[in-house]
Amino acid sequence: MSSVTVTGVLVEQPNRSVHKWIQYTTAFYMFQSLYLLIVHFDSTYLWGWIVVHFVFFGLCIPMIGDYGAKKPHWGALSCFSGIQSMIGVCNTFYLIVCIITVATFRSLCYECVEAFDNGNDTCPVSVRNHSDIVLTKSWCTESPTVYFVPLLIVCTTIYLSFRSAISARKMGQTKKIQVITLNQVAITPDVPTSGPTVPHVVDVPHVV
Repeated sequence: MSSVTVTGVLVEQPNRSVHKWIQYTTAFYMFQSLYLLIVHFDSTYLWGWIVVHFVFFGLCIPMIGDYGAKKPHWGALSCFSGIQSMIGVCNTFYLIVCIITVATFRSLCYECVEAFDNGNDTCPVSVRNHSDIVLTKSWCTESPTVYFVPLLIVCTTIYLSFRSAISARKMGQTKKIQVITLNQVAITPDVPTSGPTVPHVVDVPHVV
């Protein structure tokens, strides 16, 4: 009878998961860069920053994760997971601040309705006895749907960052599989006896 001892887990599935999220991340940053180039088409001085943003976040960082997933290299996976987690945390904080800021300024627009109706294009509003904030009529009257695409981009960035970080972290916690089998082998010792020879059974380990 054979006995099998198995330690560790296979890394094929986590490996494929890391590669999948890396591909999604690169494709998303490519789409994001194209969108920013279209929106800021007239601002040529921003093109360089957009390209640098894509090269760093869309190529360099995913390459670290791809390198760690192929080896596998646990240091590279930990670095990739940490960077992606930090990106997710920073974008989450940025999203919360933006929502609070826009909601606050939108509520102040109601105080400027009379000023705008009188033909003014700007309206100074004091906030908690501090310096006045000047609101424009065009900003207060624009549709909230203009925030849909930026909101979608930030939320997608958060989701992809955390998912790729989790997949890299799971793979970094895996170990290679080791299987040890013990097979019974019959051996007849060369010892003179007065009776019949009796075979003895011993266990010989084989490592697979």
